[in-house]
Amino acid sequence: MAELGWTRTDADIPTWDLNPDSSFYVEKWGLSSYAAYHNGTPVGTYGTREEAQAAAETEYLAGVACAPVEIISFGYGHGDPPPAHLTVDLREHFRDPHVDSSFRELTAEDERVGRAVTSTLGIPELIQALTYAVLAFRFSQAPVTLAVGCVGGRHRSAVVATILGQRLRREGIPVNLIHRDMHRPVIKRPAEGGGCTARGIAALRDRGQAALQAAAPAIGAVLDEATDAC
Repeated sequence: MAELGWTRTDADIPTWDLNPDSSFYVEKWGLSSYAAYHNGTPVGTYGTREEAQAAAETEYLAGVACAPVEIISFGYGHGDPPPAHLTVDLREHFRDPHVDSSFRELTAEDERVGRAVTSTLGIPELIQALTYAVLAFRFSQAPVTLAVGCVGGRHRSAVVATILGQRLRREGIPVNLIHRDMHRPVIKRPAEGGGCTARGIAALRDRGQAALQAAAPAIGAVLDEATDAC
């Protein structure tokens, strides 16, 4: 916006309704008018302070509305989290649909996965909180990146990222939604034969202790025989 060709007299002593270092502010202009500013650039002059402040706020919010938001869903099992201003880890606190074998080959694109994730205790509240968090970040009028991760990036993180993107778009906010790992192969979990589980390790330990106890008499007899021979 081009600066307006305003002039002032020595009698025009400015008074600030808001800090001139902030994104928008209002200045007393002469005896009966007010000037609205956005990022140091004049927006216009108005007959009342309220009109000037409303104009300055409108210009400010228009700038906020243009700030893009990037939402990335990902799986920690497929690599490091992507760079982001805010990263949310869903692995430990929210039920994983993967534990149900009928969900393992599905992704967030399936309605059943969406229903399973959104019915998980805490997920609706989390999505609401993330909506507020993104809006708070955007007041800087700078691009914002939010990363949402789970184990494989196919279920929880992808559903949360999708719903959050839909909510922001309904508010007129431009959103770039990326599912980094949603279509990558399913990650084998320990309980599915991909490694040792705590229960399996405990069972092996118990079997080893039982074997040692059973072998103890025989080992003692061999040691006694060796002692007598010497």
